[in-house]
Amino acid sequence: MTTTAFDQASLAAGILEAGRLQQALSGVLEAMFFCPADEVLVNPAPSDWEAPRQANSHSSRLQFTGPMNGAFGIACSATLARSLAESFHGETPSSEEVSAVLLELSNIVCGNHLSQLDARGVFCLESPRPFRTQEWLELANAALPAAASHTAASPPARTRLALRTDEGWIAAWIEITA
Repeated sequence: MTTTAFDQASLAAGILEAGRLQQALSGVLEAMFFCPADEVLVNPAPSDWEAPRQANSHSSRLQFTGPMNGAFGIACSATLARSLAESFHGETPSSEEVSAVLLELSNIVCGNHLSQLDARGVFCLESPRPFRTQEWLELANAALPAAASHTAASPPARTRLALRTDEGWIAAWIEITA
């Protein structure tokens, strides 16, 4: 079945909907890690929050394909990453376990987010991988296009969130790729 331009625009809007992404991330953090968010920033400017500085060992990204293709990623502070892994394992985690939990967290949150869409197709998620500090900092600090520069037919291609918890910041982003 061919997806029409309207369906594509509607699907893109759903994928990029900040409230839906926030709900997926917050829900997973609370249900699986007992870690509620105290503050949420949508598409934060670099001056609004402190991006995690050591993202290379506390970050994850994955590609997804389906009715629409894209990428999803998360990064968090070292303190929060360790706390999440400790909650997940029920004991003090090794650094490998911390990295593995962040990889799995990105998989769970992205899957949760995409499964809530009213899409006619199925999304396939590739295996998550860590990404480099420089890659993360460029993404975290990149300016997003002004809202006036797009229309309903051409929404922004990326949405970012930053959530503050008692243990530190976690950031997530999702984007649509060609």
